[in-house]
Amino acid sequence: MPDKRAPIHHVHNETAAIATQNERVRSEIARALEVLKTPRPDTFLGRRTQDPFPSEEEDF
Repeated sequence: MPDKRAPIHHVHNETAAIATQNERVRSEIARALEVLKTPRPDTFLGRRTQDPFPSEEEDF
């Protein structure tokens, strides 16, 4: 007859799992900080970012 008690979790296994989770969270925080350091994009629709092409009539 199989034993129906809860499985035994060793402290070492839980410590390793917590360390892995901590490492992943630290790397995600570092990545988020790098993203936050970038300048905000300019989303103003009326701003001219480039000069229009000159018309052909101006060359003559």
